[in-house]
Amino acid sequence: MGDRKVRDNLRTVFVYNIPDSMHWKGLWALFRFHGNVVDAFIPAKRSMEGNRFGFVRFAKLVDAQRAISRLDGFVILGKKIWVKMARFSGKRKI
Repeated sequence: MGDRKVRDNLRTVFVYNIPDSMHWKGLWALFRFHGNVVDAFIPAKRSMEGNRFGFVRFAKLVDAQRAISRLDGFVILGKKIWVKMARFSGKRKI
């Protein structure tokens, strides 16, 4: 498993207030412009306020930081998204 080191290095970004019509592939495409996206995921459950949220994993910290600085507060499909570093590192397998 040569890619184990890469996987341990992943940086997860938390995205909040995702539009209802947006698919995880759309999330992937949006963030792909700002760095090397490894995984994008939108859980079926919502926040307590009823908003959708998701996670985008980047191969490098610099890519995650660039995406946060460019996309935090970005309006897509009429909704302003919030983007920040996730507080935990997900162990979800790709």
